[in-house]
Amino acid sequence: MAAPELNRFWGTLVALGFIFLIVAPIGNQLIAAASGLAFLALLPIAALAVRTGFEEGVEYARKNLQPE
Repeated sequence: MAAPELNRFWGTLVALGFIFLIVAPIGNQLIAAASGLAFLALLPIAALAVRTGFEEGVEYARKNLQPE
């Protein structure tokens, strides 16, 4: 039976391979298709989503995390 560290190592390599070989090219194609005015119109929406996510994370931390 293989050591758990070895399984984690190979799992990490497989996950990275999946990201670089499958997900990244699709993302590049989507960015290329959205380039131009439509892409610039999406930037404020993306910025708002990041800000909202950050604010939600801060609110969650305030409510649920207790100082030691």
